[in-house]
Parts: sequence; C-alpha cells; structure tokens
Amino acid sequence: MPKYVRNGAMISCNMSLPVPLVPPLEPPKEPPGPNPCQVPLTVLPIRRVLLEGQPMATKMDFMPMVNIPTFGLCVSPDNEGVKAASGFPVPCVPLVTEPWDSPKDNVNVGGMEALLHTCTCSCEMGSGTITVSTAGQTSTICG
Repeated sequence: MPKYVRNGAMISCNMSLPVPLVPPLEPPKEPPGPNPCQVPLTVLPIRRVLLEGQPMATKMDFMPMVNIPTFGLCVSPDNEGVKAASGFPVPCVPLVTEPWDSPKDNVNVGGMEALLHTCTCSCEMGSGTITVSTAGQTSTICG
C-alpha cells in the first residue's frame, strides 16, 4: 500500500553520488549503483495538513533548492558540466521544472494532490530520476 510523503522524507536521484572525502583520480566508468545519495525533502508548513506532526507533501513540492536540495555530485553523462569535466562528477544543481508524477489524485492537501512514495520527478540538468526512498509515514492510514 502506497505511503504518503511528509517533510523529512528521504529522496534520491539515480545520477547522484555523495561527495567523497578524497576526489576520484579518474571518471566513473558507469552510473552509480543502487545506493545514490539520499537527502531530505523539505515541505514548507504553509496551509498544510500534518502527518505524524510534519507537513504532508504535495505534487507541487518540487522546487529546486527549496524542496529538493542538492544530491552531492552529478555523474550523468547528459550533464553539460560532466561533459566539460571529461566525465568527472560535478556538483549537483537540481533542475526540476515539472511537478512530481502520479500523485494521489483523490486526496488533497491545501488544494493540491498528495504525494505518495511511489511518485517520481525528473531532473533536466542531467536526465536523472528523483524518487522517494523513505516516505516518512510510519502509521497506516486508509484513503
């Protein structure tokens, strides 16, 4: 059963890597594996319904550097910065221009469709897919 997403949910981008303590000596041979950098989603407490004491997220919580922070390093071969750096990772600067896909269309939060842990959104900077790793909801809710 899909879970609702709330402030502090962990999100990740499939084209991200955590910032290493020691820079790599050569570019990565392939995109990151199943453990990309995970960061918290920020949901501002404006006209919100609380879920377990935190604001619930909606499909409109996609603003870069407001809701979606940097993911560390971008390794996407489609990122112009990575191309210019001869394939070396560059600092992640999310460029999300569209709302989250597939929200819960019959549950509204402040007039917007509620975000589920199955939702995704796209980063235009490096053609990455942003997913919800941990929704933050721990209790069971019907609806």
